[in-house]
Amino acid sequence: MKLLQSIKNFCKNMEEFKWNYGIAKACVGEYVEAEEILLSIHSEKMVEDYYYYAWVSFCLIMNGKAHLAWERYLQLDALDDSFRYILLSI
Repeated sequence: MKLLQSIKNFCKNMEEFKWNYGIAKACVGEYVEAEEILLSIHSEKMVEDYYYYAWVSFCLIMNGKAHLAWERYLQLDALDDSFRYILLSI
């Protein structure tokens, strides 16, 4: 985590950095900041990844916003992806 914090100012606009930094923040229990970082990702490829959905949902749930996580789940297109999404969110 200290490494990511030390390079944050240099990489804060890189989508890959936001992905890693957001997940790292969630892993150490800093869910509010993790949610903000993950929601700032605009890369279509990353945003459509079901791991992205799982991490954002986890942060939303831990921040008391389970209804928003449910709304995101309902927006998933493929049944197969939605099934994996549920498994990863548990």
